[in-house]
Amino acid sequence: MRRPEIKNPDFKTEESLLLKQDFNELITENRNLKKLLLKKKTELEILQNQFSRLENLAAIGANGATVAHELNNPLTIICVEADEILDFLQEKTISPDVLELSAQNIKNSSQRMRSIINHFQTHCNETADKPLRRQNLTEIIKKSVALIKPQLEHKNIIISLNLQKDLPEIWGERSKLESILQNLLLNAMDAFLTITDKRQKQIFVTGKVQDNLLRITIRDTGSGISQGLRKQIFTPFFSTKKHRGTGLGLAIVAGYVKEHDGQIHLNSEVNAWTEFILQFPLERRNGHTHENSGS
Repeated sequence: MRRPEIKNPDFKTEESLLLKQDFNELITENRNLKKLLLKKKTELEILQNQFSRLENLAAIGANGATVAHELNNPLTIICVEADEILDFLQEKTISPDVLELSAQNIKNSSQRMRSIINHFQTHCNETADKPLRRQNLTEIIKKSVALIKPQLEHKNIIISLNLQKDLPEIWGERSKLESILQNLLLNAMDAFLTITDKRQKQIFVTGKVQDNLLRITIRDTGSGISQGLRKQIFTPFFSTKKHRGTGLGLAIVAGYVKEHDGQIHLNSEVNAWTEFILQFPLERRNGHTHENSGS
């Protein structure tokens, strides 16, 4: 609706002349305020554009750090396996079975790296959720353990599996579930970095169904985590490993667990043990697309 035009009143008396002067000053001030408002609006739009660019740069930086961390795990496995092969070749004690196992671990790690890269490329181009598929967590756990077992043996760490027979499948993305398990297993391995006593270095992995949830526990007999550090342990870029860790592993784990409508809990006793408990729902979840099967 068009506003009525404001007309100057009829100023005749001295008082009216003063009112006219005030009125003209108000008009001038109103014009100046409009100009100032337009200027501030333009400045605000410029700042919003700059902030948006900074947000994009921050997202790129965070994704880049995540990719680097995720790639570092399979790269470490490849390096360990390659060193094992070179040592066996120098000693001329390598057997076809050992060579085949190392080659398979290198291949699996390479495929894991390709999967990570493909995932982040897809993530940059997609806004919709990726379809979820039924996943065999027993198979994923055993494969993850097999990949890091050479590192565990090299560090004299014993790993034990106690998985309920015929664990039910859950809905999820295989690459992310693999990342969850591998990061937690490597974290358990690193729990012995500062141990100097002669305790037995052990990692226990258990899996069972409890209260209609698939419950996976990874427990180590390492250095433990203090109560104060436990509150920050899932914070991005927070690390207890000083110059060794990126501080992203557990943050990535927590994010992926949440994406699967799961929960992660931490219990620990300093200089004794630490356990991470994963809980995943068994039923289909609303708000996600599903596919019948897949790897």
